[in-house]
Amino acid sequence: MRRVMIFKSEKARDFLLRNGWVFTFRTEPKELGPVWITDGRGRKKIANGRVVWRGGIHIARLDTFLEGSGFSSEEEWLSEIRRLNGGVIPEHGWIHLVLLEVSE
Repeated sequence: MRRVMIFKSEKARDFLLRNGWVFTFRTEPKELGPVWITDGRGRKKIANGRVVWRGGIHIARLDTFLEGSGFSSEEEWLSEIRRLNGGVIPEHGWIHLVLLEVSE
């Protein structure tokens, strides 16, 4: 069964749709497996995807995954994390590698 994975960040979502994969930061770990990608709660499905890897991360190591995030700088990514988390940048979180599933 597919679980919903919301991509409110336009930059991360666009990177995923353009490149077929993205590293995304989440405050809680998501289960590995199939996901239903959307841009907000109660919104239409954009695509199917799959969480294929996740790992705990200290926020100071975020730059390790920058190239695959859709953001042009660590500061830009941190600003988006702050915006999406009520003005707070959590010290720890989870990086997930999400792949786009292409329909045949």
